[in-house]
Amino acid sequence: MKPKKQKRQRTALTILKVLATFAAIFYFWVVLDEVIPPYDSNMYESTLGIIMIPVLFVFFMVGYVYMWKNSFLGGLLFTLWYIGLVCVSLFIWVHGNVTILAGLPILQLGILLMIFSRKKR
Repeated sequence: MKPKKQKRQRTALTILKVLATFAAIFYFWVVLDEVIPPYDSNMYESTLGIIMIPVLFVFFMVGYVYMWKNSFLGGLLFTLWYIGLVCVSLFIWVHGNVTILAGLPILQLGILLMIFSRKKR
């Protein structure tokens, strides 16, 4: 690959990693708000639904860490995280439909990480 294209690709990967850092910070705030008691007394979530919030967060953070070492694997984990989020939103959480839309930027980030890391090789 030409040096100019490699530089553009490194720049794109760096921008994606910075965006993922912002997403991780905002996601951390959401998890703190959802996990730390007191819970909403009108919440109709099951115990499994409450447990899945930190489980998905840990999975997201594993993808975030791997993103810095292996962009393709990080992008793959972000994509799998989104699939898990959709499954949990549809089958476990009572009012979780909006999280499917909120997770779309992470899905896009994961796909772009996989695309740009593949072009690098």
